[in-house]
Amino acid sequence: MFLSRKTLSFFVLGVFLFGCAASTSQMGQRALKKGDYARAIAVLQKAVRENPHNAVALRDLGIAYFKKGNWQKAIVWLEKAHRQIPKDGATLFYLGASYEKNHQIKKAIQVYRQYTRLGRFSKTRQLVKAQLHVLLKKEMAQEIKQAVQNESALQTRQIPPNSVAVLYFKNVSDIAELKPLTKGLADMMITDLSQVHALQVVERARLQALMQEIGLGMSGLVDPKTAPKLGKLLGASRFVNGALVTLPGQKIQLDYSIARTQNARIEKTGDVNGSLRQIFSIEKKLVFDVIADMGIRLTEAERKAIQQIPTENLMAFIAYSRGLDYADRGKFDLAKKEFKRAVQLDPHFKKAQIGLAEVQISSGAVNAVDLAEPEVLATVDKTPQSSEQVSSDQTAKTPTVSSKESILVDRVTRSAQSVGVGFVPGVEQRKPVQESSGTEAAIGSARVNVNVPVPID
Repeated sequence: MFLSRKTLSFFVLGVFLFGCAASTSQMGQRALKKGDYARAIAVLQKAVRENPHNAVALRDLGIAYFKKGNWQKAIVWLEKAHRQIPKDGATLFYLGASYEKNHQIKKAIQVYRQYTRLGRFSKTRQLVKAQLHVLLKKEMAQEIKQAVQNESALQTRQIPPNSVAVLYFKNVSDIAELKPLTKGLADMMITDLSQVHALQVVERARLQALMQEIGLGMSGLVDPKTAPKLGKLLGASRFVNGALVTLPGQKIQLDYSIARTQNARIEKTGDVNGSLRQIFSIEKKLVFDVIADMGIRLTEAERKAIQQIPTENLMAFIAYSRGLDYADRGKFDLAKKEFKRAVQLDPHFKKAQIGLAEVQISSGAVNAVDLAEPEVLATVDKTPQSSEQVSSDQTAKTPTVSSKESILVDRVTRSAQSVGVGFVPGVEQRKPVQESSGTEAAIGSARVNVNVPVPID
């Protein structure tokens, strides 16, 4: 089949125009990378006029406007690019940043969430996650303030029946050093329950915002009389209360209760116990018990997700828990120190890494967008990817643990074993715990019998 001379002429003209558009787009991108944003805008506008479907030119034009400080125009062009290349990390990053700069916090949160699922670089993704957490806290604080102001209009019958809040654990042990675990355990439990699709779990940050808004201390948090008020303001139909207790025979126990918001009636109670060294396994057993008490049937995927543990290093978890408490109280320097300590003890402890970045952002020490921007801008001409590139530097040395920290563990477990030495797992070694009981667990070279799920060797 032969083309007519007229058709052939149109075809050649189309190829020529497409080549010009591509060339113009590349010139605009070069100007963008050189920091000549005025020229980049002019050239990229021409590229878009030549080819309105040039997604790269649309994206780069939005970035150029972002760099010039025109957030509204940046949003317009980045939204157009996003519709064509929805999985492009650079587009999502600058679109989220533009919404944030334009004070459209809900939109920024929505876009940043997409980026954290598609982010290409571990460093940038971590910074964006931290920025997202900071924005979420601000949003939650505003929502809680409005809820408190309109408390009389809130109706408990409007609360979703599958919603649940986990309150901070109460430390009724005789070990003051374990007090930070009251928040760390609640944080860990909230993360695990959030894996269950049948539940709507209240974020820890929302609970903290409410406590600060109404001036509620830990004693008020565990007072049954305040439960209906808390549940109504948090939007939770149920709430879980817990307590950390030390027992004779080198053990600890986690007590829990599940109560209804509407009438504060306790539906279920229970407890799990074992060695402090196995606190992660104990917490998992508690979570599974709570889920069973609620009558929820887990899928295999949900079960496996819950069984994953964030760290196997006890002292890293205690440092992380201290960091949470300091950050809640606005003591960012102390929080930074504790999160750093947690990362030193376990370099693969992701929650501690994000906590560290978050307190730096909250304190104003860093700006997540400014820090991540050079890395993202350097990749705007690369093919979009939907998976995060993992850093090749995963060979951090195992840190040693101070004598003070060893004394803390020995004080509870009366064990001569050290904690931390040879006990910092790599990513591939972070095995899930078994959902079983009455198992003999191996810890180092010693063997002890506990009635809790244990790490798989």
